[in-house]
Amino acid sequence: MGYEEDDFDVDSDSESHEYTEYYKNILDKLPLNKFYQIINNESTIDIQPVACKGYAHYQTGKEVSLYKLCMKLQHKLFKFSGVKDQCNDIADKKFCDYINYWLRDEMYKIDADSSGVTFLGTIFNMFKSKLPDPNCSYNKYDLQKNDFLIKKQLHDYTENLKSIKNILTKKSIFNLEDTAYVQYLHESINFYNKIIESSTCRENNCGYYTELQLFKNEVNDSNFLSLIKRNNYKIPCLKVSPDVYEEPCLFPKFISRSSTVSYYTSHGSDNESSNGTPSTIISAVGTIAGIFPILFVLYRFTPLGLWVRPLIQRKKGNIENAEEETYNFVHAETESSIPHRRTYNIAYNASLNT
Repeated sequence: MGYEEDDFDVDSDSESHEYTEYYKNILDKLPLNKFYQIINNESTIDIQPVACKGYAHYQTGKEVSLYKLCMKLQHKLFKFSGVKDQCNDIADKKFCDYINYWLRDEMYKIDADSSGVTFLGTIFNMFKSKLPDPNCSYNKYDLQKNDFLIKKQLHDYTENLKSIKNILTKKSIFNLEDTAYVQYLHESINFYNKIIESSTCRENNCGYYTELQLFKNEVNDSNFLSLIKRNNYKIPCLKVSPDVYEEPCLFPKFISRSSTVSYYTSHGSDNESSNGTPSTIISAVGTIAGIFPILFVLYRFTPLGLWVRPLIQRKKGNIENAEEETYNFVHAETESSIPHRRTYNIAYNASLNT
């Protein structure tokens, strides 16, 4: 049976915006993202290539990348106590999954062949005793590359969402920094919904069904969603099928990324805006309507217009610049949430490979 594929590109123009350094730095502090940064740091590798010496003589081709990854893996596992000390907000039992996801992802990055994959798995098990979980071992992830990448992305979203919830639920009022967390949540729900829209992962017929359910359960926290709504933020609703949203949903079902943050609070609450009586409103409108013709005459036919017009043009330019800066911040996506930009292909009947 042939594949039926639904491609979605996380690097597309509609979903991708320039990251702000401020936004990225906030998300880099999340425990999982911090762990990835520490593991990827090559500046501290100072161990002899005892286990990796079989690849040391290669200077060309993919073997060079394989040797470098072997050295990094050997060093990080051998000195994992130092990694753990820097990640003291991560439970011991989570390190096994974290480093397995990282390793398999790195293998795909360098396009390691089957012998290279087997070799790195052997290195992992050689030094696994250095990990805090005594039951940890190498996970081969018998999945197609694309299915693994989706599985890992869902895993990372879920783990980061847990950390974000721990941060935000301790607050009653969000600040500017928290916008980064809400935007990340928006991005992760969009990713989830695209999978649901593709109808390619039902029950246990795909390699990332478990991660899909774990993410959904993490988002479906009524107290957390109510907290977001009370702070006047908007996020998408989760989908249960291509055209159906989960109920109840606290947010509008069709919102653009520009609606992630609601700005109506700067103009007063709904109660405040509804206090005016009909007669007061009519009177105000009539007064304003009478002023407009007078202002127009002064603007067009008196020296006042020569003075006002340049100010208006300059003000217009400032407003456009301010709006552009706001747009770039609110629509920013985090580089750390998607370690390397890829196109994910969701396909039926994914076969297993090694």
